[in-house]
Amino acid sequence: MQRSLAAVLLASVCVAGPAAPSFAAPPFVKVRDDLLRTAGGGTPSSIAVSRYVAPPATATLEASAATAVTPARAWYGEALAGGGSLGAFPWADPATIDNTGRVAFFSWVDGVERNQGIFVADTAGALTAIAVGCGQGGGSGAHGTCGDPSPVGGTFGGFFGGTCYAPAMNARGDVLFMADVQGGSTPRGLFLWTRSTAAITKVAAVGDLLPSGEKIYALSHGSLNNAGTAAFYVQTVAGAYSADVYTAAAGALTRAAAVGGLAPGGGLFGNLGREWFGFVDGTEMPVGAPALNDLGQLAYFATSTGTVERGLVLATGAAKQWVATSADATPLGGHYFDFFYPVMNNAGQLAFYADVLLDDGSFSGGWFVGTKAAMRKAVAFFDPLAGGQVLGLAASRADDAARQRRQRRGVDVARRQRPRADPRQPRRRHHRGDREDGRDRTPGWDPRHDERVAVAQRR
Repeated sequence: MQRSLAAVLLASVCVAGPAAPSFAAPPFVKVRDDLLRTAGGGTPSSIAVSRYVAPPATATLEASAATAVTPARAWYGEALAGGGSLGAFPWADPATIDNTGRVAFFSWVDGVERNQGIFVADTAGALTAIAVGCGQGGGSGAHGTCGDPSPVGGTFGGFFGGTCYAPAMNARGDVLFMADVQGGSTPRGLFLWTRSTAAITKVAAVGDLLPSGEKIYALSHGSLNNAGTAAFYVQTVAGAYSADVYTAAAGALTRAAAVGGLAPGGGLFGNLGREWFGFVDGTEMPVGAPALNDLGQLAYFATSTGTVERGLVLATGAAKQWVATSADATPLGGHYFDFFYPVMNNAGQLAFYADVLLDDGSFSGGWFVGTKAAMRKAVAFFDPLAGGQVLGLAASRADDAARQRRQRRGVDVARRQRPRADPRQPRRRHHRGDREDGRDRTPGWDPRHDERVAVAQRR
């Protein structure tokens, strides 16, 4: 899915109220194309999109005091046509957006048995439930049978909330989402809602037979391009914490990169995924997704046994190259220490968050944009912004700006802090798969393993 790399998403939702207000927001941050994020104001808990009154003079990350009008697309307590009301937590379950301003998101539904779903809201605020489930959340193993019929039989049970599982949406308004299924031919799958037909089809599911003869044991959420092709991680062995990169198009699954396959420049791929979640029902799944553009190019994090320890790979067909590696110098100075999942446009340029080890031995980090030959800093810690400093940055878990890992770093090492959990979502265990032994590389604080919440503050 093409998107402006010069404008990096810092947050996917802004706050507004229990009705559907529009408000003027003085400072704002450009997030994609002509879309903005307000820097403050409003009342809590709604999904909103802001637009520039006039286009910016430059194509870089910037803040402005110009007025932005922010109509709420959906909000906590919004009444639904089928009964109940949205129990949306936008700070925890962010929305994704297409080129027209439509948004897609997961939400709980309060007051009815059919208590959760994947929703789309258009620019006029019209809300469509594209898939509805019931029972507890995805991974709970406790689902009802009152959900919508699924394309694999049975009914949709639980969906997955959180920044890792925000539905992916392309420019046509098609929506890719993960769901548990009750009474179907598979317990869990990745599904595609096609806007033009309002039909839901299976993309891939647990138990599916792969071209290699193996079966899918677990799969990640995915990225979605404008041709309707999806890219995601597939795990074939229980507890292996190892996953290959696959694409799905027109019902065909293709392995694009494999652990143990040849890495660019020599050596073998050691790992292609970074994180895994385990759920109370005993299942697990990789977290994040490879980036995929409309040309079919893929970009993903990888480790290798060759001269490159870790970095980001750009794959054009069978040709693969390292775009940024842990040995490369950065525009901030020092060298890259570690990488999160990249975002990619149709020119093959990447935008990504990376931790940086500076020459004095201290850590920093930032978002970087470009190609192997021309890489620049987009925004980094302590950059001036809106009369203050950047004290928090989001790190993407997939090629979708709304699906983020939120981090916070200050001058001093601070305690870890996790977001407040939604009690209706099952508790997860979290495993890092970016090292084969599963252990931290250095003692003490390691920015790769910081789980703190990012907040942009103005001082």
